[in-house]
Amino acid sequence: MHYFEHYNTFSFHLFNMNFNMIFNENFMKEQWLKPYPTPHYHKTWEIYFIKSGAIDVDCNNEIRRYSAQEFVFIPPYTEHCIVKATEDVDCSNIRFSYSTVQNDIISESVDQLLHKRAFCAVGTSEEIVDTLKKLKQLCRQYVEMTQPKMWMYQKVTSMCLYLMSSLLEVIFAEENAYQENFTAENDSLAMIIEFFMMYDSESNVTVAHLAEALNYSVSQTNRILRQNFGQSFKQLAQDIRVKKAKYFLRKTDFSIKYIAEILGFHETKTFNRFFKAAEGITPTQYRKENGD
Repeated sequence: MHYFEHYNTFSFHLFNMNFNMIFNENFMKEQWLKPYPTPHYHKTWEIYFIKSGAIDVDCNNEIRRYSAQEFVFIPPYTEHCIVKATEDVDCSNIRFSYSTVQNDIISESVDQLLHKRAFCAVGTSEEIVDTLKKLKQLCRQYVEMTQPKMWMYQKVTSMCLYLMSSLLEVIFAEENAYQENFTAENDSLAMIIEFFMMYDSESNVTVAHLAEALNYSVSQTNRILRQNFGQSFKQLAQDIRVKKAKYFLRKTDFSIKYIAEILGFHETKTFNRFFKAAEGITPTQYRKENGD
């Protein structure tokens, strides 16, 4: 049995969860080269991304095949190995861990869904493939630096955050695809979370849009939000946008204008007013006082 130590770790915050994303030297390569037939495990989660070809993975003595344009989550402390790969395989792997800052329905739902979708082949998207490509390039630039700079670390970290958000969005969507109808309120939670993950670029979204997506009335949707989150739609949406704004202000060198744009604000002054109303200070002041 083997246990492997990490090479480079990048930390970021998503909702009330702290994530660590870990890369080894194989991730830096343009193409994954050979199977690793020795059973091993990690203390962390592992994701295999198969760009082309296929791999046969032995997980707890059960061999499963994963093919091109798929990714798969391997849980911590799970004995596994790649027993076979096609000649044209192009596969990357990433490891990650997470912990909850504060237990809430979002964190619990993410944890439950990751375990539920473990070992399942999940179809990837062009967006995820493109993000992986950019992440590889940034990681190579980072490790090639004689003295890695904080601004480069922040760039890699921001890309890690974007990748994890995209992966969670995909598995939430796939999980919902298996459900023809939402017959219980708990079944709606994954869709609520997915909806809010997409909220960044949708500044005109309303509770009516969410109700339509859930096939519920507006009053039913408001009741679900109150019961499970203790907040109204407007309060929850605002909290999520404020948390993400604070993260980008602390952890990246993005301009205020760019942060405003990715959070769905068409004008910087509108974002400044929004942030000051929530935090009591402007985004610029917050960055000066809290920037890493």
